[in-house]
Amino acid sequence: MLKRIGNQKGFTLVEALLAIGLLSLALLTLMSMFTVSGRMIITSRQRTEATYLAQVLMERLTNETLATVAQFNGVDTRNATTFSASATNGIVTSWKDQLENELRTDAFGTVQVESPAIIDGTPMDGLTRTIVRVFWPSGQSGLSQVELFLLRR
Repeated sequence: MLKRIGNQKGFTLVEALLAIGLLSLALLTLMSMFTVSGRMIITSRQRTEATYLAQVLMERLTNETLATVAQFNGVDTRNATTFSASATNGIVTSWKDQLENELRTDAFGTVQVESPAIIDGTPMDGLTRTIVRVFWPSGQSGLSQVELFLLRR
């Protein structure tokens, strides 16, 4: 510290600059935490919405017969020819609209139906597995995905 002349009180210029520097460092750290938490909130909202939308379709498929559900195999909302059958068209078109309006305009979904269900590489006779996937772009990491599946006899 510098020697004070007489009875002067207060801070020296060096002390003031040091205090400002420490305060700036603390504020920058806090601001970066807000940025990271903001990204995490957006990612969590998208994952929650995608899970909900996958569940919406899964609920509809649960109410259908296995023969009808089988017609959903290979559905991809990016390609209208994969859901042109009369049994799937209205349901998938509605789901596609929900994906694009409620999640992101570039979100899409797929459906896969396995009969017999294949679990860990082993066919399970008497079981059908329906897999619903929702995809959406997520920054630089590429595509994010939610996957739900249902086993039925």
